[in-house]
Amino acid sequence: MMTPVYLAVLILHWPRVNAATLRVTSFSGIIVAFWNVIVNFFIAPDTLWWNGILHLPLLFISIYAFILSFRKSELYDR
Repeated sequence: MMTPVYLAVLILHWPRVNAATLRVTSFSGIIVAFWNVIVNFFIAPDTLWWNGILHLPLLFISIYAFILSFRKSELYDR
């Protein structure tokens, strides 16, 4: 439950964070969120759709952080 909070803090402090930490944390968030969205929207939507909605922010912030972890920092290029 703390993964979105960790990712938000890492995103706010980017590019002064360890890229590997950002990448691994966001990748694990993508896996968990994607699995929950698939299960809650497509396998058991009658009972678990609300849980899928709760995992959408985790999916979006994890994808954004994963993409951000591969961007080059202009701060360190100088």
